[in-house]
Amino acid sequence: MPGNVLTDDLGFQCSHAGGVTVTGSARLRVEGHSVLTNPEILAAVFDGTCTNTGGNLTPCSKCSSSSAGTKLRIDGALAVLADFSTVTNSVPPGTITIVASSPPHARMRSV
Repeated sequence: MPGNVLTDDLGFQCSHAGGVTVTGSARLRVEGHSVLTNPEILAAVFDGTCTNTGGNLTPCSKCSSSSAGTKLRIDGALAVLADFSTVTNSVPPGTITIVASSPPHARMRSV
């Protein structure tokens, strides 16, 4: 499925408004920023501000699965496109979304 690639200059948060940091290390860059890969999304760092707390709820603290949605590979790992999906380990499960003032890079698209 074609789409814009995600890079490490974008901001992310869990579906409960907690901050999430994804660090890119791929050699493929767009405008100086690393294109993110599926393993990097799975290794995302949660900042502990997830609001999914109380009762039988548990906050997001890691990604349990991620769908890259592309055939583009960087160093053997799938590149992540703007239509990616994730599931976190919270109860009930959450997701990760892009929080950015600009959209994912349109200068590089998977086809």
